[in-house]
Amino acid sequence: MVFRRSLVRELTATAIALFLVLLGILFTNLVLRLLARAAGGTVAPEGILALLGFNALFYFNILLSVALLGTVVLTLSRWYRDSEMIVWFTSGQGLTAWLKPILWFASPFLLAIAVLSLWLSPWAEQRRLEYERQLESREELSLLAPGLFKEFQRAKLVVFIESINSFDGTIRNIFLHSIDSEKDTTTVARFGRLEDKPNGDRFIVLEDGRRYEGKAGTTDFRSAEFGHLGRRIEPAEARTLPASLKAVPTALLIVGGGATERAELFWRISVPISAFLLVLLAIPLSYVNPRVGRSFNLLAAVFAYMLYFNCLNIVQSFVAQGRLSFVAGLLLIHTLLMLFALFDLIHELGNVGKESYTLGRGLLYVGLSLPGHVYELMPTAALIGTLFAIAQLVGNSEYTVMRTSGASLTQITIAILRVGIPLAIATFLAGEFFAPPAERLAQQVRIQAQDQATRIVAQQFQSGFWFRQQLPQSTFVNIKSVVDDSGNAKLIGIRVYEFDSDLRLKALRVADTGTFINDGRWLLKNVQTTELSPEGAKLTRADEFTWETVLKPSILTVYQVAPEKLEMTSLYDNIRVLGNNQQKTSRFEIALWNKVFYPAAVLVMMVLALPFAYFQRRAGGVGFRVFAGTMLGLVFFLLGRLFSYLGVINDWPPLFSAAFPVAAFVVFAAGMLWWLERR
Repeated sequence: MVFRRSLVRELTATAIALFLVLLGILFTNLVLRLLARAAGGTVAPEGILALLGFNALFYFNILLSVALLGTVVLTLSRWYRDSEMIVWFTSGQGLTAWLKPILWFASPFLLAIAVLSLWLSPWAEQRRLEYERQLESREELSLLAPGLFKEFQRAKLVVFIESINSFDGTIRNIFLHSIDSEKDTTTVARFGRLEDKPNGDRFIVLEDGRRYEGKAGTTDFRSAEFGHLGRRIEPAEARTLPASLKAVPTALLIVGGGATERAELFWRISVPISAFLLVLLAIPLSYVNPRVGRSFNLLAAVFAYMLYFNCLNIVQSFVAQGRLSFVAGLLLIHTLLMLFALFDLIHELGNVGKESYTLGRGLLYVGLSLPGHVYELMPTAALIGTLFAIAQLVGNSEYTVMRTSGASLTQITIAILRVGIPLAIATFLAGEFFAPPAERLAQQVRIQAQDQATRIVAQQFQSGFWFRQQLPQSTFVNIKSVVDDSGNAKLIGIRVYEFDSDLRLKALRVADTGTFINDGRWLLKNVQTTELSPEGAKLTRADEFTWETVLKPSILTVYQVAPEKLEMTSLYDNIRVLGNNQQKTSRFEIALWNKVFYPAAVLVMMVLALPFAYFQRRAGGVGFRVFAGTMLGLVFFLLGRLFSYLGVINDWPPLFSAAFPVAAFVVFAAGMLWWLERR
């Protein structure tokens, strides 16, 4: 009885600590995702907190499953290591006697997981979708930012503003274009402001501007100058909730007869069942030889969890495709754990079977994504590897011999840096020459398989891709879509609006297609040009036209690959072109500075391993060092992403946003080494 009470107390304390750690990791990950969306202008910053709560509640069932498995393995493995299990066995109790206290402890967790999986998680997902829909309907105008194009679908309007005066709310150099297939309406103005009426209507009021209306490719154009013009911005229409089965109540899934409904029901029932089975599996996994350590048990538990849930995803995909019945899926996955799947591949399994996206293409996509993952994990891998190496020296007393023979901490640090410099160079090369082209190919594999007919590789809005060019004259460009044509970017549906220095529309050029010739030149085909002058409109046609512009294919890749995964040359091209044309470049500048500082992070993390390995030479084993290294690496990675997104949202200096995480870890490592030397 005493042993059981002690066991339950330790299980409870470990569960609370582990749950808080996992909860912190979950919240950090969710915050970064939402900040990324806010930085991209798809979520209003004031909606982040509510969306964070709904997302966290949706993942609580998985979080509790992981915490329960980890709690049992950590607690029982410690009992083995400290020989408390020997006392248990010598008192006449067998291994099966652990079942009752462990299941008694786990029963509230299992009940909570079942309730979350069957009821609360679908409710949270439904509330999240509804809240996002409400944000879209009332906060579109708040997402306007200087230097960025914004599309209002309900108002059928594209807006670009050059700058906003934060003191009085006035805006200058405004471009508005109506999205209408029947006619082409463009409005430009020097000044403007946003107004809210007492009835809730929102207006953008323009001053000192011009309005052009007509049909592209014809001479039917009218223009008018105005001193004051108001345009009502209608709130976005509350879109129909997407057909996400994750938000469908469980009762409706039960009565539904479709394969996808059965697959979702299979997942919800499987989560609590898997949590129960993993608790039972944790008891034999916890066995530890006191002389060996318990790192293997921790790694085995992590592998078992990943294997089990990846298998769940695979079987769920089979049930959704009708290749496996609901009952057979439940029996198969919960009785045989003999399958293997890569973690990244699971994200792709939901797309397997759609269009021509096969399992082979999914494997190819995962393989092409690996160089990017290697680049991102290099600082963490260097930290863990250095922890292992120095801990080995400490454990064999070789570190003590080195210090007593006269080797200073500075000399040891320099020796570590000599090893780290080649790794830092390899990190730079991987991030510059291997990861970006591999990521670009990976995205092309996915896009070509899922949309073989059009092979669209870039489309910013529903109305297409919008771009501003300042020189040789102020020009606004709309490209309906960009497709992959035998490995080359091909423009479809080009419209070029050319203005003079007084914001007068000089010409509207329309072309069916465009192909890249060389730096600064595109060949447009089937071109119709409408030139406007005080005498009227003049229409000319040409089979081909050489368009000189700063637009490059590398600029279009940003809509296919995230800026953080581009090479430095592409980032520089985007910064130069967008900056010269008064468009926002902060995200590209932060990504460029991150490319500069990230290889140095490898050296910083390796130096940081020295004091941590030294402190833990008598406590814990390899498992603790892996955990410590992983946590430090995760904190560094998340801190870097956090400052990148906050820098974009709050317009922080790009150099500060990129350098602060590395500088903070440099100061931390220097402080730890100084404290270690004083000891």
